[in-house]
Amino acid sequence: MRPLFLASATAPALTRAEMVVGAGIAGFDGVGLRFDLAPPTRGELVELQRVLADNGLTVLDIEVVRIGNEDRSTTDVLFEAALALGAKAVLAVSDTSNGIELFRRLDELADKAAAQSLVIALEFMPFTAIKTLAQALWVVQHLGRPEVMVLADALHMQRSGSTFSHLSEAASEVCYLQLCDAPIVSPPDDARLIEEARLGRLMPGSGELDLRTFLRSVPQVPISVEVQSLELRQSHTPTELAVLAYRTAKAVTLDSELDDLVRDDSC
Repeated sequence: MRPLFLASATAPALTRAEMVVGAGIAGFDGVGLRFDLAPPTRGELVELQRVLADNGLTVLDIEVVRIGNEDRSTTDVLFEAALALGAKAVLAVSDTSNGIELFRRLDELADKAAAQSLVIALEFMPFTAIKTLAQALWVVQHLGRPEVMVLADALHMQRSGSTFSHLSEAASEVCYLQLCDAPIVSPPDDARLIEEARLGRLMPGSGELDLRTFLRSVPQVPISVEVQSLELRQSHTPTELAVLAYRTAKAVTLDSELDDLVRDDSC
């Protein structure tokens, strides 16, 4: 089974080190960490290095660069943290509709990423400037920097009207997937889309999204389990949330891989 990572907002604990420990207890291969809102101290980075090593975990991504609405000094801290923790990617979204600004900044971020053997994971969301898979792919393809790839989230795929066939065709330009579940019916406006994305996600397999097809569309990349849920946080401890996220994501992932095996056997 491909590696599973616990996204930073799924099971927030009192400290990021405690979240890492919870991810290890749950069975995850690694974590994502968010540092833009609360940059780490040097002491915390040293502690995280130790806790990651003790639990045999790695870091998938560091969040988040908001292009057009960023503090450049904070972005520098993100790259420093990525280097210190051996992260694979820095996540970026676009808050600017100015194409020249977007391309210039992505090119600068690609230079920083290349120097550290990192990927810039460009995420599309229906309530940001890059709203769909098609728009994200257009940016990546026209930028032409191999360090900049697309990140596809199951919820944003559905809410933006993006298709699995397009995702499959562009699989080589996708760096990893974010997994969660939700009702099939979309909220009516951007405000409620944002609320759902930040507070109302469901654990994989407990909603109506076609997660098997989503996962089969890009079969080789890692999976980050991102279930931001206020209701679940109120009824579970962080470690319980991590365990639930791992068990549900593992079940859905194994189902999708079984589908592939059945399909191969029938050919």
